[in-house]
Formats: sequence, C-alpha cells, structure tokens
Amino acid sequence: VHYVALGHIHRPTIVQPEHPLIAYAGSLLPYSFADSHHEKSAFLLELSPHGVETFAQLPLRGGYPLRHLRCQSVATALRELVHHREAYIRLELLCDHAPAAEDLHSLQQAHPRLVELRLIPRDLSPDAPPGALQEPLQTDIEELFRAFFRARKGTDPDPALCELFREVLSEHRHGLME
Repeated sequence: VHYVALGHIHRPTIVQPEHPLIAYAGSLLPYSFADSHHEKSAFLLELSPHGVETFAQLPLRGGYPLRHLRCQSVATALRELVHHREAYIRLELLCDHAPAAEDLHSLQQAHPRLVELRLIPRDLSPDAPPGALQEPLQTDIEELFRAFFRARKGTDPDPALCELFREVLSEHRHGLME
C-alpha cells in the first residue's frame, strides 16, 4: 500500500507523511460551525507502481462561508444579518425573556441561510457579570401558544381552543409527575 485515503468531514490532515502516505482529505465544503476556520482543500496525487510520485494539497474556494453572530437584540440581529448575505449563519441572541413569535419569524425571514438560532439567557452568557442570577428564561407557555397561533393564523385562538390547550398541558404535566 502506497497511499491510504481516509474519509473525514473536518479539516484535511496528513496522519503519516512517510510510506505509506496516510491522509484525511476532509470535506470539500464546511459542514459544521466548528470547521468555520479550517481551510478546505483537496489532495492531488500521482501514483506509480513504485509509490507516490507527487503529492500536492490544493486549497479550495467556493461555497458559502460559515459565520457566527452574537447579538444583544432582535433589532441588532436584523441589521447584522444584512451584512452577511453570502454566508450560512449561526445566530446567538442574548435575551432577558423569550422573544415574541413575530420576532423569531422576522429573523428567519431576514436571511435565506440562517441555519441556527440559539436563544441565550443574558444572565447565562459569558458576558454576564460574575455571580449574576442564573435562572432559566421565564416564559408563559400559554402566551407562547397564543403568539404562535397569531403568527400562523393572523388572529387570536378561540377561547375553547385555549382551554383545550390548557387541558392538554395539564395532562402532560401530570404525566411527568407520575
């Protein structure tokens, strides 16, 4: 064996440069935000019966880059998304409470390649002062349901539907207690 090509989705890596040459080619495009700083490449080899005659690592350009944005508000995020139209985006939104369904919808509609949206409680972010109160976001599940319904249907849900939602929620919570 003169050359061993291994599959791997991250960066290209030459495991063993001597005989036999063993290398991970890596993916042609970035598939993970962990890989956003790795330069993609391909290996070009010329083989003969005697082994590897030439070996070159060729950088690859193309595709959309991966960008990680961290924003303090929905308004800031909407402004930042405009500056990164030609990228896949992971957006971390620092917040004190769960954003309204309309705000989340506007973020999704603002960028065609927003592939990940993470809501980070402001008091749990690395920017929070030491000793900050670390409580989960306080959300009213019924209000989230009503906001979701409004966003989808353009109107508030019927009171009977809200009552049914509360019954289902109660049954779910009761099932968790058992």
